[in-house]
Amino acid sequence: MKIISSLAFNNSNIYFDTTKAANPDEDKFAFQKLHSTLNNDAKIQAFRGEVFVELQNKGFVVLKSMASNDDGFMQAMCALSPNIFYAPTTDYIDRINVAPFMGHGYDFSETTKPGFFHTDFCSYPTPPRYVALQCLEPDPRHPYYGRNQITHINDILSVLKNEDEAIIDKLRTMDIHYSIGTRKASIRILNEKDGVQTLLLPHAHMISNDDREKTEKILGQHPVDLINQICLAECKDIALDLGDIVVLDNYTTVHRRGECTIKFENGLQQFSSRKISTIRFF
Repeated sequence: MKIISSLAFNNSNIYFDTTKAANPDEDKFAFQKLHSTLNNDAKIQAFRGEVFVELQNKGFVVLKSMASNDDGFMQAMCALSPNIFYAPTTDYIDRINVAPFMGHGYDFSETTKPGFFHTDFCSYPTPPRYVALQCLEPDPRHPYYGRNQITHINDILSVLKNEDEAIIDKLRTMDIHYSIGTRKASIRILNEKDGVQTLLLPHAHMISNDDREKTEKILGQHPVDLINQICLAECKDIALDLGDIVVLDNYTTVHRRGECTIKFENGLQQFSSRKISTIRFF
């Protein structure tokens, strides 16, 4: 696993105001200006090149000990690309805080339970190409809990090919049905984009019993369950410490967050837990 050391991205004179309300039409020019300004620095150009080599070869890269604040995080990602992904539900920076008690309508990523392997925003016509996760506060039982787990498409295809190459052909043509609230949708897990094999995997919890009945089983399992089993067997475990960033290719890898823990401070209402920020980009 390649680990790239930090650079000084927290320059107070070069930044995008992360506190203001998002305006995607105007903000793209600010991101472009920030990207161009940062890449006037030869060290940052070298950093950018090294990151993308790792993303192309491995599907992810870890950046150590970066500035653990919104400005530093945004600078580092704008150094890589000016095309920052925006969604009304997450803004440019999505903050995820693990909590012990989640009410109705909770964000699944904020529970202590382990997640499912998935593609971020797979329901969008064009999902973001890259996902960056920065650790703002490690799990109380770091590095054993709160890990990120990443699996590359090549490792999945290798396992499937060893079993029966016909499974791969079937996954290229199968429609996987899932639900987003009351809206029904479908997706094909294996695709090809610009000559590159890509993977689009919905969260398993988005697949209802009704959705499952519409989908042909493979080796006695729903295809998404099968892929999750392979991913868990083949994944790389990443234990992010304070300030660390993992950048992953959202088209050639799938990822999940492992089980988290809570440290209760005084009764059950005060606690510390894992906190991360996410920026997605093209």
